[in-house]
Amino acid sequence: MQGIPIFAFTRKELFFVLAVFLLGFLLGATIISAYSGRDLDKLILENKELKTELAGLEKQLEQLDLKFKNRLIIQSINPYLDTDLNKHTQQEIIKKIRSLLDGFVGKEINEVDPLLLHNIINEASIIVEKRSYQLSLSYLVVSDKLQLYLKVKGDQKNNNEE
Repeated sequence: MQGIPIFAFTRKELFFVLAVFLLGFLLGATIISAYSGRDLDKLILENKELKTELAGLEKQLEQLDLKFKNRLIIQSINPYLDTDLNKHTQQEIIKKIRSLLDGFVGKEINEVDPLLLHNIINEASIIVEKRSYQLSLSYLVVSDKLQLYLKVKGDQKNNNEE
């Protein structure tokens, strides 16, 4: 048995098919590059804009740091919970406590009334996932970091279930 041709192409036809295939491949690659190049240009532009905005905000932050360097202000709120609730629920409670006390961030320490803080947070009820939790303030530290040490009581279902 002499070699049976696998392809029924002549040499010219084979080169023609190969040339069409390569031409199609190159044309497809060019179209994909042009299409994704547009998106890439948009992303590069957005990245440059964000870097410029970040540099401006960093400069503004440096100026504010210099301005408030000699003044004692509350920079953050750090609640610490004494509870055996799961981490997800604890995170939600801490998030609600921080949103409740957001107005104190940026205030000078001598302007903060500890009794007001005590009245706001002590025995406050916080609802997370249709359950009500009672907060009890153990102690409070007012410095550049407002630190609240809280006990979380109760785990009753909220009466206003929807």
